[in-house]
Amino acid sequence: MSFIGRIYRINFPDGYFYIGNTKQQIEDRLLQHKKHWLKTIKDCDNMCVRYISKAPFDIYIRKYGWNNPEISLVIESNVYDKTELENIEYLVLRKYFYHPKNLNTVCKGEPRKDKRLKKDKRSLGVR
Repeated sequence: MSFIGRIYRINFPDGYFYIGNTKQQIEDRLLQHKKHWLKTIKDCDNMCVRYISKAPFDIYIRKYGWNNPEISLVIESNVYDKTELENIEYLVLRKYFYHPKNLNTVCKGEPRKDKRLKKDKRSLGVR
């Protein structure tokens, strides 16, 4: 069953940005990012943290806080599954892959593979 997928961009006042994907409205997704960050801060205060993310986006948020980010819609599309949505996100990310203020993990480390299905030669009857 298909759903509406959205690719969004969170822009910070100093020029840093993060690109993500969601099924939610983009404002709800921004709120979810903020709630996760606040929970992480609370867990740090209680010394109950088992894992602290080393992803560039999470490091940036811990260091500078939210500081009034703006979220904008990049693409809204009808998709059939999460993999298709991630492939669209990957295509958008390729445009900013080497941008120095990009906070996406896939751009800072090993690039995510394009998950589009490739036809298996055996299923095509090729030997």
